[in-house]
Amino acid sequence: MTSPIALGLHDSGDIVFQSPISGSSIPTFALLRYHPSNVPTDVVAYNCEQAPGTNGSSFSPFLSSVPCGAAIVIGTFPSAFRDVSMANDGRVSFNASLSSGGNGIYRQTGAAAPEFISLDLNEIPILPFGVTGAIFSASIFSASGQTEILNNGSVFFASYLTSGAADFAVYLGTPGNVQSLMTTADLLPSGARTI
Repeated sequence: MTSPIALGLHDSGDIVFQSPISGSSIPTFALLRYHPSNVPTDVVAYNCEQAPGTNGSSFSPFLSSVPCGAAIVIGTFPSAFRDVSMANDGRVSFNASLSSGGNGIYRQTGAAAPEFISLDLNEIPILPFGVTGAIFSASIFSASGQTEILNNGSVFFASYLTSGAADFAVYLGTPGNVQSLMTTADLLPSGARTI
């Protein structure tokens, strides 16, 4: 590890951080969790890791059909991970860039692989049935793309929408279950104050 950057912590002192990884042939950047009370550090996700819910894409800040690893030679390989949040039980949520384009929302627990919540793959949203929306690339999505993982494991996130009556929505999701909490097309409640 070189140049770690702390991204969050919780009440027990666990810290989620990202760092470039040196001396490895595959992961060049990783999202890690430090535990002061037991296993010192575990992996949340890493660049070039197979991204769940994507049919073959990997976590990568670059669009690429080139396989990860030794074929990629870049002096400073950036992180695919942003908008990281940690719950009090150590679960982590994050927004990840994908090698096939677009971004995904994930959560991760303990030593398990990241779990897919929602993603946009080449501007075709892949959400549970009945939910429409798209997560834009990090440069557009970053202003609203903060993920917040709640202590019950649900992940809160926002997205601009590419079709339908609404332009923007906020969601609460777990793997296989994403619920729209509010969209710009929702009607105000009866008697609501307006400007």
